[in-house]
Amino acid sequence: MVAVVLAQTNDSSQASKPGRRPQLSASAQNPFTVKGTGFRKGERVHVVVKGSGGAVAATTRANRQGRFRVVLKGVKGCDSVNVAATGSMGSHASFNLSSYVCP
Repeated sequence: MVAVVLAQTNDSSQASKPGRRPQLSASAQNPFTVKGTGFRKGERVHVVVKGSGGAVAATTRANRQGRFRVVLKGVKGCDSVNVAATGSMGSHASFNLSSYVCP
């Protein structure tokens, strides 16, 4: 499995706090799992994955450390996808899994 990930984060309220910038990444392929860090404590986070098969979404809540993990069933493991997480307190992170080679 080879993946190319382009990442982007944006949270002006936390940009000046070192180590607190929201980050988002894929942590598993099957089922497709996304993890987030640097979000605000207890923040409600809406995660959307868009690929050729449409969009899949889930909502979760960041823990005390600003972390979360969410499983998104229905995402094709070999698909190129755009993933975005938007928090209720203004945190935002996204990435593009632009190249995925399957075994």
